Amino acid sequence: MATAPIVLAAAAAAPAVVRRVLDPSGAKRLEISLSLASRPTRTLSRPADEAVRRGLARIAGVKGGGDGALAAAVALLRQEDGSEICLDAPAEEAWSSAGRLRVGGETVEVLYDPPEVVELASPAFPLVGVPLAPLCRPRRCEAGEVQLRWEAASAPAEAGPTSQWRPVGSGPSFAPPAGLAGHNLRVVATPPPLPGRSPLETSRELGSVVEPPPRPLLEARLRSLGGGAEGGGGEGGDRLRVMSYNCLADTYRRSWDEPGSVHSYCDPSLTAGGLRLPRILSEVLAASPDVAALQEVDVSWARRFWEPTLAAAGYAMAFAPKASASSNEGLAVAWRTSAFELVRARVCRLDLREPPPPLAEYLSQREGTAAAVRSLPSVAQLIVLRQRGGARRLIVANTHLYFANPAVHVRLMQS
Repeated sequence: MATAPIVLAAAAAAPAVVRRVLDPSGAKRLEISLSLASRPTRTLSRPADEAVRRGLARIAGVKGGGDGALAAAVALLRQEDGSEICLDAPAEEAWSSAGRLRVGGETVEVLYDPPEVVELASPAFPLVGVPLAPLCRPRRCEAGEVQLRWEAASAPAEAGPTSQWRPVGSGPSFAPPAGLAGHNLRVVATPPPLPGRSPLETSRELGSVVEPPPRPLLEARLRSLGGGAEGGGGEGGDRLRVMSYNCLADTYRRSWDEPGSVHSYCDPSLTAGGLRLPRILSEVLAASPDVAALQEVDVSWARRFWEPTLAAAGYAMAFAPKASASSNEGLAVAWRTSAFELVRARVCRLDLREPPPPLAEYLSQREGTAAAVRSLPSVAQLIVLRQRGGARRLIVANTHLYFANPAVHVRLMQS
């Protein structure tokens, strides 16, 4: 299956956006991003204390002719009354008080250091019935102040800037219904606007909504759980539902589709992380555990997929990468926030660098085994949770022992 088209861009006609930044020496600068119909998008970096004329001359492409030529080509207009700002005004003062920028025959809105979304990430393909919850990282506002709007292309196979988009949902997460199968989906993030200004929206196209294949085994498992009803770990409940799931890290996919490999019998559309991991998420949520212990969670997917999507479903998550700079996966424990609160989280290395006395004696006589075990990046998570509405505590241990089939003795020592 082709990679989903992912575009991060302003959703409406772009204003002139001015951001305050510090250069490596600590000096204040202004980054001015501007997109006009008559010229390509460009970003200028200018000293904050220079006369605004210097930056405006660069924007308008005026290299001479004096103030008359510059004023005819470009002007900053005040937000309060629309009057022109003096060309000799300091750049920071001028841009912070501007409401409009006129360049030739075009006039655009000016947004000075506005609230915005600098990262809107969703690596998953949209699947029917599977919730999407993008990572939303704002600047100059809080994440909770950003409104998300979900939109679908008006007809199947439509995408890109000329598509007609229609709203289909709002809120931090969205599960595409069956009626959107084959339609392209996007999410639009709207931060709070500056007073009297338009908000600086950001959008991300997520690709075409896919209808997942039937999963009769999952349906049978859910029936054995009583239809996937919630566990009862919170508020004095006596029943607790704990789930363990090895997610099969996508980082190991590099050779899966080669002939004769472990998963070569699978169609690549089933093994691709953007389609496979959302299905695993749907299984976890369908089982509705109070606590979920996950193994082989990709580092890149933990923050951008698992954490925001589980949070939207009412779970908090602790992630523990393996103890090696070259490792790209690790462990995660998620708990239902309505049932438990976190008391303490600890990560333990399983390389036996300080083994207990019986193992110390065994390893001292087997230097090769001791060296091999010390090189392993395996870790274990120890999570202490407190029951909400009660005094009971729950200790959760989650690990992924060394996998090689002949190494039963290594797994025994790690345990």
